[in-house]
Amino acid sequence: MRATYGCETVTATQCRRTPAGLLPRPAHGLVRGRLFGRPAPRAAWGRALAVFDLVRLAGQTRKLEVLALGGAASDPARTGTAYLHRDALHDVNFLSVVNGSPVTAEAEWAARRRADAGFVAVAPYADGGPARTSSTRPRAAGATPITPRTVPG
Repeated sequence: MRATYGCETVTATQCRRTPAGLLPRPAHGLVRGRLFGRPAPRAAWGRALAVFDLVRLAGQTRKLEVLALGGAASDPARTGTAYLHRDALHDVNFLSVVNGSPVTAEAEWAARRRADAGFVAVAPYADGGPARTSSTRPRAAGATPITPRTVPG
C-alpha cells in the first residue's frame, strides 16, 4: 500500500494528508455504490469490469471496491442503530479520483460517467435500496445531471 501512494521512501507520519504529511488531497473524487443482499452472478462482475474501459484520462484513478458486510454488524435490530442495511452481504463501489488541479469540466464528466455507468451496470443484480453517491465537490448551480444512456456489456 505504501508504494500505491508513493510513500515507499518516507516515514509513516509523512505518508498522510495531515499537516505533518506529504500527501496532497485529490482535487476531485466521486463514488457511487450499491448494496447486495445476495451473491452477484458472474454477469454482474463482467459488466462492472467493463466500466474500466470507459473514458480514460491521464491523471485520474479509477477503482472498483467490493466491501464485505454482514457478520456482527447484522446482529442488532434493523432500527436499533442508524445502519439499516442488516441484510447486505457486500457493498460495490465505483470510485473516480482526479489527482491534479485545476479540475476540468472534462475530468469531472469522465469521473461521473464512469461512476454512473458502473452503478447502472450492477443495478439489476443489486438490492433495490437507496443509491449512494458521494463527491468532494458540490454540484454547480443550474448544472444538468448526467444520465447514463449506455451500459457496457
